[in-house]
Amino acid sequence: MSDAINLVELAQRIKRLKRANRFRWGILVAILVYLILITLVLFQTPAYSSTQGKCNCAAFLFSVLPLITIIGVVIVFAINRMKHRKLIGQYLAEVKALDLPTVPSQLRSPLGAFLILWVVGSMIVSTLLTHDIGLGFIFVYVPIVVFGFLLSWTTTPLYRGQYDLTIKRWLLLLNFPLLRGLRPTSSYSLAYIFSDHFAESEKVQRYALAVHQSAKVFEAVALNNYGSELLFQGRYGEAKRLLELAILIQPEIPVLYEGLASWYLSQGLDANRAVELMEFALQLPMPFYLSSKEASRGINLITYAWAKAKVGDVANAKKAMQEALKFKDQKNVPYFSVFMYTAGQVELILGNQAKATDYFMQVIGIDRQGRFEKFAEQALITIK
Repeated sequence: MSDAINLVELAQRIKRLKRANRFRWGILVAILVYLILITLVLFQTPAYSSTQGKCNCAAFLFSVLPLITIIGVVIVFAINRMKHRKLIGQYLAEVKALDLPTVPSQLRSPLGAFLILWVVGSMIVSTLLTHDIGLGFIFVYVPIVVFGFLLSWTTTPLYRGQYDLTIKRWLLLLNFPLLRGLRPTSSYSLAYIFSDHFAESEKVQRYALAVHQSAKVFEAVALNNYGSELLFQGRYGEAKRLLELAILIQPEIPVLYEGLASWYLSQGLDANRAVELMEFALQLPMPFYLSSKEASRGINLITYAWAKAKVGDVANAKKAMQEALKFKDQKNVPYFSVFMYTAGQVELILGNQAKATDYFMQVIGIDRQGRFEKFAEQALITIK
């Protein structure tokens, strides 16, 4: 059974995107360096650095550099996103055709508008009125620190395997008036995927995808989460295209390939294709904006070991298993549960029932509220 993923074409597209992105960032850096050099020259020129004149040009230029930097970064990000979305237009059209729920307008405006106005206003007031660059940065970082704390507050229980608490905290944030513009992050979706609330999870995944689609960001991650939910439910036909779309929209994210590889392996289908997908994924660097990079690489490696074991390549399966074990993280319960469950599947194929049983028991012992506890219990029944 084939899929819509052409790895050669994706490799070329990733290369072109990286080249174009580097070029645009290079232009921004060159402009900033040029402005810095001009500022240094002006500071050395009395006519432009004297505090007795009407305008201290050097100090003024120095004070607005942070604002220029922020505007430049926003412009480059916007251009990169616009060019990328134009390239993947046909796939985004498929996402729009999924008949997703309607996203309330308040999710698209208040919080984003508030943050933009706060940042820009703080920088303008501090640089143009007070000429105090430090004051501007203090005001800029206030909302960043606050929202960073709130996101940490919602995410920490997820890593501990407290899925119900994660969901409860997210619902408190999403129902708070000012924060109704806060888009749910992956921790909200993952809490439902890994919890025992799989009956509600599909609705949450569809809604999260609708929110990201309306905001035109991170559809690939939301698609992968939605596809993973359907995969765990055994709805393979529906899951496949979602997992493919996730890869086609953002092929540079290596964790997305694991979902489609697991689609093959879970059904006992083309394991060689799973090997190809994971070998390609393992060559890609983890994007800077992804959390749990080490854990994600561990999942990719253990899935690669699973695929190698399926095709009968015992030596490389064991080698990949040993490499993957370096990345297991018991403090990250959901990833640890997936990791150890997959490791158990590998050991079953290799004929090591004792090790497989130990791995499944570790999942049961740590993932008390989770879905993978049930999967591990079912796996133990097949061993007995």
